[in-house]
Amino acid sequence: MKRPPHQIIAITVFFLLYSNTSFLFSAGILEDPELNRAKTGDIRAEDGVLDLRDYDFSRSGLISLRGEWEFHEKHFLQPGSPRNPDRFIRSGASWENGEGFAPRNFGSYRLTILLPRRIPAESLHLEHREVGSAARIYWNGENLLSIGRPASSAEFARGAWNSGVSSALEPADQVELIIHMSNYDTVNGGLIDNLIIGPRSRVYAHYHSTLAMNYFLLGILGIMAVYHLFLFFYRRREPAPLWFAVLSLFLGLRALVVDTFPLTLLLPGIGISPVMRLNFLTFSISIMAVTLYVHFTYPGKLSRVLAWASAAGSLAYSALVLIGPTFTFTSYLFPFQLFSLVIALGLSGVVLTALIRRKPFSGTFALGFLVLLVTAVFDIIKTILLLPVPSLSSLGMVLFILILSLNLSRRTTRALQDSETLSARLQQINNAMERFVPREFLRFLKKQEITDIHLGDHSEEFLTVLFADLKGFTNIAEESGPEHVFDLINTFLAGMGPAIRKNKGFVDKYLGDGIMALFSGNSSNAIQAAIEMHQALDHLNANRKDRGLPPLEMGIGIHTGSCMLGTIGEDMRMDGTVISDAVNLSFRLQSLTRTFSNRILISGEAVDHAMGNEGFYLRNIGSFSVKGRGNRVDVVEVINSDPPEIWKQKRKTRKMFEKAVFLNRQGKQKEALELFRGCRTEAPDDGAVRYYLETLS
Repeated sequence: MKRPPHQIIAITVFFLLYSNTSFLFSAGILEDPELNRAKTGDIRAEDGVLDLRDYDFSRSGLISLRGEWEFHEKHFLQPGSPRNPDRFIRSGASWENGEGFAPRNFGSYRLTILLPRRIPAESLHLEHREVGSAARIYWNGENLLSIGRPASSAEFARGAWNSGVSSALEPADQVELIIHMSNYDTVNGGLIDNLIIGPRSRVYAHYHSTLAMNYFLLGILGIMAVYHLFLFFYRRREPAPLWFAVLSLFLGLRALVVDTFPLTLLLPGIGISPVMRLNFLTFSISIMAVTLYVHFTYPGKLSRVLAWASAAGSLAYSALVLIGPTFTFTSYLFPFQLFSLVIALGLSGVVLTALIRRKPFSGTFALGFLVLLVTAVFDIIKTILLLPVPSLSSLGMVLFILILSLNLSRRTTRALQDSETLSARLQQINNAMERFVPREFLRFLKKQEITDIHLGDHSEEFLTVLFADLKGFTNIAEESGPEHVFDLINTFLAGMGPAIRKNKGFVDKYLGDGIMALFSGNSSNAIQAAIEMHQALDHLNANRKDRGLPPLEMGIGIHTGSCMLGTIGEDMRMDGTVISDAVNLSFRLQSLTRTFSNRILISGEAVDHAMGNEGFYLRNIGSFSVKGRGNRVDVVEVINSDPPEIWKQKRKTRKMFEKAVFLNRQGKQKEALELFRGCRTEAPDDGAVRYYLETLS
């Protein structure tokens, strides 16, 4: 069974999430030092001292160096300096946010760590993340690692955003950890993320698990971006997939410039400016993309206002990020965050309205929006209250994108199903229209569909025209009611159509009790169709005889010649028609079947263009003048469909009859009359013989 696209996407993403998280858990590398606080107690530094003497690294693993650090503003502290800090400040917070220091500043952090007396089997290592924006870390006076180049002035400082793991830490009972730090690049200066310390295997496992998650997010969101970009290219009238692709792309790129900053590993030596600009740009563009996605998914007055406002605000801030100094655009981040919060509240109103009005797929859309909102609020509360729990923003973002992707895939599937339904309906309409406008007529006009036809379209073709009509139908209609008349006509015509189509012709028009059919190429198909039409009529007459009804008689005329096919009328009402002498002549030949009391008459031109006519029994009737034609027309009778007894009579007298016709044409009426009398003796039911005897007597 073929699965719809949204199920395929769901299965694929679920498999990737499950397989990756299962691997990370089984490898033991999804350990979060914040979770260890629940197992080891709330261990934190107080007054610049972190007491880990009773901490078992082998059993408890990683620990975050959180709490109160000494801070010496505008002074790069030397190892062993006396304890005389300006104040104690919390790690994980910026200088300006709650600490009261200027953001563009420099100074020193110091933490005294009391390590366990029992040395762990593995060496200890330190992991660092974001700092604002340059730091040099000393472990008991040894330069452990540098992040950029801290300096007392912006002229000599060089900021950096990256992450990494230090070399092995020298074991000691008491450690002095000093960090020289400066910031001239961002409004958030200071030790933004807590440092992590632990056994080598667990530190690297934690670092690589975060790095793997960053790459995983990049891959998943990149795949979604490409997938929905293709959806947009295949259906450009629907802009929602485009903005979903933009959202997925920029959220995927954001994974390169957060947490472990994979971009700095892919491009070693890259400066802080490109990393910061991409970080802030992915945020601003994502706000615009999600707003436009919501607008095109659930369009309305409110969503339109939000879309315009979001686009204007996001593009303005993005321009500042691209061309402005790093410190300037980071200074305007908080106002833009407030602006984004207003947009988010507005979007919540749009989603809630769609949910109340039961718009298609609004339930899953609201679920995704709720997941993102809850995880974002959770992380804000976690940061404010310093809760011992891991961050959920990344998980919320993945679930949000996944749910929206499934929602969009469902919309695409629904659109595809609607398209298939409409296509099937259109095909039904086209099939119905073919009953009025034959597809062969379109082909002659070199058109694919009836919608391609325009007034005045025409084409010249060499065709054989067949004209058939019931004899004496007027009398039958006068003696019957309307319902019986229509039933009789439809029954008659239903038997004629298959014979025409079987022989590669098509019905051009129904003319009451008559039919006009067209055949391309040689006339043999038209002649064979005429024979089979009379066979169908004989079958119908047999049924009528069983019901005590009189038989129906039909005359058929056939002529071959050049025809002009085209459309006539006016813009609001047009019709297909054939303009040609062939139409007039085939009609006149059909009329002559009443004169000669026979079934099928064809012109000499039709005989000339018949191929493979060995199975046709033909008899020359003579040359006659017909209305609308200057020259006389050679008329030939096809006797294959005659009743068996009459067919035998005509075959027996054929040579005598044609000789009499020839003599009559030569003006030897007396000799011709004698031969026609001889024909009457052998074929008393021959209508053509009777016509000549009446004419010549």
